[in-house]
Amino acid sequence: MFENILPLYGLNSDKATVKLFGDGLINHTWKVTTDTQNYILQKVNNEVFKMPKDIDRNISLIKQYLDVEYPNYLFVSPVSDLKGRSLLDTESGYYRLFPL
Repeated sequence: MFENILPLYGLNSDKATVKLFGDGLINHTWKVTTDTQNYILQKVNNEVFKMPKDIDRNISLIKQYLDVEYPNYLFVSPVSDLKGRSLLDTESGYYRLFPL
């Protein structure tokens, strides 16, 4: 699965280490370690969050607002993939990647 997801972000899955992160009850979460950066990869549970695209849109709107009104405010938002998407809709589910 990771070999299909990580390249969409420009990450080489052969050179990345992926380990389960925590024991979340809702979403599946992994720590992704590369030579230059660490990330949190999250598979969104769309049985619990029925409209993950709406949640992603809300996060994007909050980030846009904070970037303009409070540019120094620390707000961690998903990393965009190579196509500029912050939420991946794949055959295996919805994924998002956060910087760590």
